[in-house]
Amino acid sequence: MKKNKTTYQPPAHYNQDEKAIWQLLIYRDFVAFCKEDWPMIADDFMDDGFFGIDGKKSADKATWSLSYPSLEAYKRDWIHQSQQFNQEVFTEDPLDFLFNHVQLATIDIEEDTAFVHKVFNGQLGVKGKAALELNWLSLFVLRRVAGAWKIQSFTGYLPRT
Repeated sequence: MKKNKTTYQPPAHYNQDEKAIWQLLIYRDFVAFCKEDWPMIADDFMDDGFFGIDGKKSADKATWSLSYPSLEAYKRDWIHQSQQFNQEVFTEDPLDFLFNHVQLATIDIEEDTAFVHKVFNGQLGVKGKAALELNWLSLFVLRRVAGAWKIQSFTGYLPRT
């Protein structure tokens, strides 16, 4: 049975801030990614001072790089990755897969700053190809700005050990 996107909900035990962060890092991110809809999430980022580090799924920290020195650099790559992803024919609904195989393992909030561990764990079947292996951790720093949580930076594609 295919889920309607409105059935995707944060864990019931989350407080108001945790639910808002879940909406940003899980719900809106996945729905936008599967729809190739950057404008849906554009306001979820802090433009001033944003950066992203790519861990390249490598335990060798010497290979990690500042792949996203600006929000514009990240936006270009996000759009490219979304387009590539959505060209595939999957063996199951990719949105269902993402909601069922990615979680916010840690949400640490201190004042107006949050540090979040987003864990990817699973294999998404692709018709006629090898499955996509989603097995990494991304770390996010968020700031509360005018009452809304915004992504300030992240270190993504870190190997899970």
